[in-house]
Amino acid sequence: MDLSLTPLIIAPQDILSHLKQSCQMPQILRAIARQKLIEQSAQDRGIHLSVEQLQAGADRLRAQHKLWGTAETQDWLQRHALTLDDFERLIRHQLLADALAIALFTPQLEAYFHAHQKDYTEVVFYEIAVQDADLALELYYALQEGEISFVEAAERYALDPEDRYRGGYRGKMRGQDLPAVMATAVYAADSGQLLRPIAIGRDFHLVFVVEKIVPDLNPALRQEILGALLEDWVDRQLQQISLELADDFGA
Repeated sequence: MDLSLTPLIIAPQDILSHLKQSCQMPQILRAIARQKLIEQSAQDRGIHLSVEQLQAGADRLRAQHKLWGTAETQDWLQRHALTLDDFERLIRHQLLADALAIALFTPQLEAYFHAHQKDYTEVVFYEIAVQDADLALELYYALQEGEISFVEAAERYALDPEDRYRGGYRGKMRGQDLPAVMATAVYAADSGQLLRPIAIGRDFHLVFVVEKIVPDLNPALRQEILGALLEDWVDRQLQQISLELADDFGA
């Protein structure tokens, strides 16, 4: 028998069984609880969505997934086992999450941004790490005097082979992605500044700041911060809630 011509029938119970056996149930239960929490909280605060908001949300989702026509949309829905009603609920939930974040955190957004500006500051920099404090200080003064370039220092002394290969260039990173002590030093530095060796664990890091980019609270960053604050809030709420499965779960 040619099995390639025989369709495999997958029942809802098969999906549930797979989620259990692949140990994905905790993530799935949390996602469901998150959705219920957001929808209930939005309802409690009297948040409603207009037809125009739903249409704009649908347009954004189609653009995100490149669903330019009816055929592409129908194919995408079929691949994700979604009906048109499911599609609308998906849009509605995301819009409710955005609206709830705005309602909860807009009053404190400016203060939060200024208190955490270091985390969102971007820096273009070079970095090398060595294990000897005296060597780190020696390299620092040699770099200050122009006796050696940062690329040469990285090629000769960097512990990490990748740093040696790249000449110590790390590209652009945010403060929140750096070790705390390094983020603090970088935030206080100016563009074009070589920092004194920074002790992190057992290593000593030399950092040259090519450019420091202090962000403005633009619409994209506002949305990002609101989303992060909402997720933190959801986490705190869910820690206080016990999740119970219905009696007929898996029946």
